[in-house]
Amino acid sequence: MRRLERPEAPKILEQLAKHSTEWDALSAEDRAPIRKALDAMSERGNRTFCNYCEQLIAHAKKGHIEHLASRSKHSKLIFDWHNLYLSCKEPEHCGEFKDSGKGVPYSPDQLVRPDQEDPEAIFRFFSTGKVQPRPGLDEQTRERAEKTIEALNLNAKKLVNARSATAKQAEAVIFEILEDLETLSNEERAVFLEDEIRSFEGSPFLTTARQFFLES
Repeated sequence: MRRLERPEAPKILEQLAKHSTEWDALSAEDRAPIRKALDAMSERGNRTFCNYCEQLIAHAKKGHIEHLASRSKHSKLIFDWHNLYLSCKEPEHCGEFKDSGKGVPYSPDQLVRPDQEDPEAIFRFFSTGKVQPRPGLDEQTRERAEKTIEALNLNAKKLVNARSATAKQAEAVIFEILEDLETLSNEERAVFLEDEIRSFEGSPFLTTARQFFLES
């Protein structure tokens, strides 16, 4: 999970809310500007990624418009722009899992919102592929981090394996440049590593790579 910048709300959301339209009744034309705005929020390196797990969403027909507060329990938030995210459609994690009934009960205000706070200050992504709350968080933030991991199943085996593979790629880069790093000052090393991090910009699980470079 990474920090997102939410663009301006699509104007159609206000119109739909006024008419109390059912979400399932929306036409492809109605959904298009909503999805376009969410794609803009979810892009990096000209590719689109799940707002929760950072998995690549290959094209417009993949993924889905996700309601953080579920439609079934929070009907007043169905067209609330700040309740809408872009999620992959994997059944074992992220939006599909959260509302499937297979996960833990949750309240929307218990979950970390990547467009309102910095997930990297809350989560630590390890080279093993696991994600955990960062040490030193206050009790409320730690509990929210734990609830988010559980509700979205961010330690699903598939995700753990994929993040571990990304960490191994970052590790291979470090081994290649290790001698160069040892000759640099701390300031020069930081600039050097930022360049390497940018090379992962268009790849899934960027946060795992960045934390490996900067914190391992």
